[in-house]
Amino acid sequence: MARVARRSGGWAKDSRSSGGALPCASSRPHHHCVVPLPLNGEDFGSALRNVKPLSLNNVHVPLHLITSIHLMPLLDLLRRLVWPSGPGVFRLWLALVVLLHHYTRIELGKMPVLVFFALSGFWIQRMWQERYALSRRPYATFLISRWWRIAPMMVLASATMLAAFAALGMWSDLAQVTSAAPRQVFSTVFGLGYALLPTRLLGPGWSLDIEMQFYLAAPLLVFAVKRLPAVIALGLAFGVQMLGLILWADVVLTTFLPWFVIGMAAARHDWKPPPALANASLIATVGLLVGVWLSPWCALVLARDAPQWAPFNMAIALLLIPFAMATVQRRGDRVDAVMADQS
Repeated sequence: MARVARRSGGWAKDSRSSGGALPCASSRPHHHCVVPLPLNGEDFGSALRNVKPLSLNNVHVPLHLITSIHLMPLLDLLRRLVWPSGPGVFRLWLALVVLLHHYTRIELGKMPVLVFFALSGFWIQRMWQERYALSRRPYATFLISRWWRIAPMMVLASATMLAAFAALGMWSDLAQVTSAAPRQVFSTVFGLGYALLPTRLLGPGWSLDIEMQFYLAAPLLVFAVKRLPAVIALGLAFGVQMLGLILWADVVLTTFLPWFVIGMAAARHDWKPPPALANASLIATVGLLVGVWLSPWCALVLARDAPQWAPFNMAIALLLIPFAMATVQRRGDRVDAVMADQS
């Protein structure tokens, strides 16, 4: 058993040491603890050269140290969520806002979806130019790869819901779904028309329908955004949206087209919001939400079925766009990638 004695000039290991745990400079035999290192450089170097690795089975680690080690991942997660500057954690942050909307009476579900659409436009514009445009069959390759990212999980989640309905005896709900079985199967497998189903197994799945419609039109939109100035592209997208709302006020691509074009234009023109603008964007968004929630106008814009919830959600989404476009300029670490997978 190793013994450490205090000598002139520093700490030194006893010549009878045979390895093992490091004991205290104490007269009690077999008493093991963590030895405090000296503060001066010479003694510190001597200690590092002479001390062998500690065996955790024989070392009494302070309880507060163990607790802090276990809390580190949780604290890191909370720090990232409080200030979601990475691309992955920001997606998770948006997904949590959607979750908050579904499990509370706060009407805030559309805001993160609109920001998701802008992020989707950004990445599709960039990936088309850097990857798909270089392939032999760009359009077919693009559609198949995009469909493959959505369809398997849609089918698996829908099958799970059907099994849950049957297991819980929810026969009336099951009958509503099976009454339009062909449409259900088509929309679940291909994603198209899902938002217009009379009964949806997956409530939030309507946004995936909009995504699939966007993928079908993406090459044309990429071409237009590439050739037109950003202001004109956004103006045309807004005009198409207004025309669509007049002709068919429904949940289709034209209703959300400007949000996709915002992200595409940001990618096309390599818009990098200054840090001050990006930070102010998030601070203003959170501050406005908290302020409205505590104000008498909460029932007007944030309560479930509030009369002005839609314009308020769009205003908040627009306010958050600079921060969203700043996150895609950062390279996330492995933890950030895991968070992205949870969204």
